[in-house]
Amino acid sequence: MMPGYTYRPGPQEVAEALSERIIRLYDDASSYPFSIALSGGSTPKVLFDYWRAHPEVLQERDIHFWWVDERMVPVESKDSNFGNALRAVFDPIGYDSDKLHPIAYVEGQSIDEAVAKYNSEVEAFKKEYAKPEPFDLVILGVGEDGHTSSLFPGQELYDIDKDFLRSVHPVNGIERVALSYEGIRRAPKCIFHVTGASKTDRLAEVISLAVGKTSDIETRRLPAAYAMRIAQKAEIFTDIKLPTSRKRGLSSHLLSGILNPSLLWLSVLPILLAESEGFGLWGLTPHLCAAGLLILFAVIQSLFRINYRSLYAHLPLLLLIPFHKVILVRLMEGMMSLSGNYSTPLLFGLIVVASIWGISSIRTCELSKHPTCRELLFSHRLMGAVAALYLPLYIVLSGHTWMDGVLPALLIVSVWATHTLRILGRARRRARTTIPTCIESRQEVRVAIIRGQEVWLTPNPCTDREECRDYDLPFSTFIRSGEDRQTALDRLKKRLPKGHNPKFLLRYNSDDNDGGHVVYLYVINLGTECPPPEVTVGGEFWCARRINEEINKGMLSPVFKEEYQYLKHTILLANSIVSKRKCGA
Repeated sequence: MMPGYTYRPGPQEVAEALSERIIRLYDDASSYPFSIALSGGSTPKVLFDYWRAHPEVLQERDIHFWWVDERMVPVESKDSNFGNALRAVFDPIGYDSDKLHPIAYVEGQSIDEAVAKYNSEVEAFKKEYAKPEPFDLVILGVGEDGHTSSLFPGQELYDIDKDFLRSVHPVNGIERVALSYEGIRRAPKCIFHVTGASKTDRLAEVISLAVGKTSDIETRRLPAAYAMRIAQKAEIFTDIKLPTSRKRGLSSHLLSGILNPSLLWLSVLPILLAESEGFGLWGLTPHLCAAGLLILFAVIQSLFRINYRSLYAHLPLLLLIPFHKVILVRLMEGMMSLSGNYSTPLLFGLIVVASIWGISSIRTCELSKHPTCRELLFSHRLMGAVAALYLPLYIVLSGHTWMDGVLPALLIVSVWATHTLRILGRARRRARTTIPTCIESRQEVRVAIIRGQEVWLTPNPCTDREECRDYDLPFSTFIRSGEDRQTALDRLKKRLPKGHNPKFLLRYNSDDNDGGHVVYLYVINLGTECPPPEVTVGGEFWCARRINEEINKGMLSPVFKEEYQYLKHTILLANSIVSKRKCGA
């Protein structure tokens, strides 16, 4: 799974974004106190500076801090991770020392004794507060050699089932207490805090190993990559912009060439082989049509940026269409009757099985409600349905030779139907944005979804106001001729999250280029509870600070700019002072 990636232009901006993320995780926590394991090194220093300048981030919240790794040195030493954090932020802001849990240094104590003691403290903390896992959040760094949490390349520390272990630096031989891979795996959330241009290539390699198809043995070459792979939920906060696709290697260029849909016309070439075997040119016409469609869609792709991912899933199948009889004849030489009578239904039966497998294999993808996942499922289901319907048709009309031509034709239609529908939809939307439309009513119903002090916004929302291309509320509709406001709201409710009834907030006049119109604003106030599944894809919750920053940059729709001035002094203000319900409580 690709980790979340948050980019900011500098270390200070990264520290601010990371602090905001911590606040959101704290607000969404199901139990308290909230516990964070901090890394050492140079990267967290900017984060500590930000906390010292904004002490409310920590002082207004019940957060306990633990340490990911530590050298066995006195707290006064500049090599002490806890000591550096204490001097940089916790002492200056007067943070409660009872909420700090350092890996204590005791003179004369062995490293193994320190590990055992810290593991006992962690387990006691977990039991005292009945927490599923001791750490709600682990903040890790990435070293230039690919290490993390004092887990260095070349060490074999994968089978230790305790939260902390003994680690030895491979160069200087200094012993450390370090969070184990098992401790990282158990944490509900891991954030990799990485800054500095010198780590650009290393971070790219870490991500590539973590999310690629490499084996665990290869991934373990870089401990940070293996930690990122095994983490339950990983995020990256960085000031590093990874190299773009223009810097791809040879393998990437070869892969993109192989997956190029324009290569589908090559499937016509095996027709010559089929002809030489005496099967005629039954496949020539549909494959030439497919080549023509590819040329047409290649042009449309450049205009509407159509995605061909669902085609890739079926490209190997399409390439095998001309071969199906030749392959069966060669495999079943001497059984021509079986091949001649049953090759086509056998192939379609295999297609049905493959479609069922495809549907089940991307079921998890479907649950995410991502558009590409829905297209893949639609394509699999359509191909399976076409194949299943063709079987009885073939049996009834098995004596007609023209049925062999229906085989490739139906497959091509089933694969391209998804893309055709997408193209028509894109073209319709493009036409509606360029051709003036007559609005029957100058009254609009809009619904805002609010969580805490955040508002749900989406880019280019698919509403009745197609001309709006900025970030806006995703749910709105104009009152049609002959409708009243409640009827329009009922129509809009079909697209709203189930189980949440919008409450009327205000009526106001919005100025626009057509002379203005009346807006009825409704609100679904989630408090601080988890957002329903219907609002987890396609947009995100914007905090007040981000909205204020983007208002003057032209990123928000003019209508939302007006109503936000009212929202922030009513619902958003009320949510900030009312006791909050916790997510999952």
